[in-house]
Amino acid sequence: MKILLIQPPYPFSEFPKPSSALMSLGTILGREGKEVEVLDLLSTRYSTDKIDSRLARFQPDVIGITSVTMNFPLAVQTLQYCKEKMPQTTAVMGGPHVTFTDEETLRRFPGVDIIVRGEGEATARELIQALEKGESLERVKGLTFRRNGKLQRTEDRPFIPDLDVLPIPDRTLFPLSRYLAMRVPASILSSRGCPMDCSFCVGHRMTGRKGRFRNPLRVVDEIEAALLLGFEEVCIDDDLFTRKRSHVYTICDEILRRGLKINLYIFARVDTVDAPLLKKLREAGCRMICFGLESG
Repeated sequence: MKILLIQPPYPFSEFPKPSSALMSLGTILGREGKEVEVLDLLSTRYSTDKIDSRLARFQPDVIGITSVTMNFPLAVQTLQYCKEKMPQTTAVMGGPHVTFTDEETLRRFPGVDIIVRGEGEATARELIQALEKGESLERVKGLTFRRNGKLQRTEDRPFIPDLDVLPIPDRTLFPLSRYLAMRVPASILSSRGCPMDCSFCVGHRMTGRKGRFRNPLRVVDEIEAALLLGFEEVCIDDDLFTRKRSHVYTICDEILRRGLKINLYIFARVDTVDAPLLKKLREAGCRMICFGLESG
């Protein structure tokens, strides 16, 4: 089965950051023998000619796209365009925005066939298996789709309990040379979940409040793999990297033990750091901390 994953553009200028979810999903499906390509519309100028060319050459069976609220209009426009060009393909959408607007999205946009809600790795994997075998989608948790003109919503999928079952993402799925030339940091997740309850954020609803932590050694393995590809900067993309001090200390100590030279960026809150922790982060290569000013 041929699967085309699309990284949509953003509507305003910022440093482009490829979707970790797309990268993870592409890696998982590729390891299972699926033919996977990524059409990156983030690091290059958006063009329907590029879309037409890729569709004509690759002839995908399934097209998947992710989105957040700020790029949803462009993402859904892109997916609908693909569906018009290739009506026989299955058009799938995932990401935070459609997770919480799944039924509305399917009602408004007929070119979207299926919504993957929440954490997408296991759901998308089972979806592809069901499509390949011609099986009912009703057994796949975490989906919203149409059946006989009516919306069907399967039960929510539980969060992935052990993040170490996820492989280290294959960054070569994306146009690596472009991101290296732009000095874009390699985005790496060391945990999922956020204990805060900020009203403006869906983080705790998307990944839960309970912290689920990867093995720190696997996190540093991924950092080292990114460095070998040519990345010099790494962004730990956790909602709150400093929520568990022992986790942070172990990662920093392992970076130092291996002698890795990196520029590290993280997200934190002022009430989760102190002088010793900041000193350790600095020793390990941390050069920027984004402190949230929220009060959730």
